[in-house]
Amino acid sequence: MQPTIQIENLHHSFGKGTLKIPVLNDINLEIHPGEITILTGPSGSGKTTLLTLIGALRSMQTGSLKVLDRELLGAKQAQLYSARA
Repeated sequence: MQPTIQIENLHHSFGKGTLKIPVLNDINLEIHPGEITILTGPSGSGKTTLLTLIGALRSMQTGSLKVLDRELLGAKQAQLYSARA
């Protein structure tokens, strides 16, 4: 069965240059239809960042993120909007 959400080697940072702060580092995850997934962790650990990436509310930086077999890496704003619809 094809996963609903498939994430491979996802990395995400905030800031630029010397102020660049990595938030997500080498995330790999598959969520299949019918699965219940609980995301826990301390404040600042990247939970909300990951969810905004999965929800196509934020642009991908590196890695692969597929939702319903639609790759979000490199998606333009219109494609992100379409993925949310």
